[in-house]
Amino acid sequence: MSRRCRPAVPPVLIALATDLLDAQWSAPGATPAVVVVRPGSGAHGVDVELHTTRDDLAALLPEVPVPRDVTAVGVLATGTGHHLDDGRSERVAVVHLCHRDGATVSGWRPDEGRPTIDRVGGCGAAATGRLPDGCRRALGLSTAPPASPVELLTAAVWLDRAVEAALAGTPLDGSGLDELRPPTFAGWSAARRAVAEGGLLAGDPATRRHAALAAWHDEGSFSRWVLEILPDPAEALDLLTDATSPAVRRAMLARLVGLLENTAG
Repeated sequence: MSRRCRPAVPPVLIALATDLLDAQWSAPGATPAVVVVRPGSGAHGVDVELHTTRDDLAALLPEVPVPRDVTAVGVLATGTGHHLDDGRSERVAVVHLCHRDGATVSGWRPDEGRPTIDRVGGCGAAATGRLPDGCRRALGLSTAPPASPVELLTAAVWLDRAVEAALAGTPLDGSGLDELRPPTFAGWSAARRAVAEGGLLAGDPATRRHAALAAWHDEGSFSRWVLEILPDPAEALDLLTDATSPAVRRAMLARLVGLLENTAG
């Protein structure tokens, strides 16, 4: 039986987000952290653990232990905000928290001003992206469904393989490009399984890491994550042209257009 989400954000989540923003803003140079919340004797009746990192917060999320007594997981960081009106920039603390019931709260605090909770959502209002997706997966919650066709993954992997072959000095023509084509998947679930089994991205130095992360993600978060870790298609096409010729670029583009047109049709 599926667990029902609470339609409103627990007040403690909003209060905690405000406290975390104040603390992060008050500590210049504070390290980004994954936030783990469980019932306890601290403020608002909870205890808070901060797992800090100087690397990628999204990469840390799958590594943080989240036992059953954890009620919320989030991320806390400091960045630079830019004013649209005059172009000024200032230090900004940001936070995103996800409750085990599925409710989320995000907020920010600039150098001048009080914390602002600028996104509050209950069930069906989940934010997407590597960090919100990661917080939900850490709690074992499902994420928003894929927004892109799975053929984009086939196209991105195909381009990546072509660039690698060209940079390795392999002569490429139309038939050579066809030999590099990866499989077309029936859906994102099948694509996730292929990466989790170590097949689709085989040969990448991070194949094992990618396989473990694919198994950790669900269909929706996987679709967003895997398209982010692959090279940007426009940049890959430019690299392919530089390493080969405009004729190879045209041949590659024709094949990609045909792949995606079949999707649209």
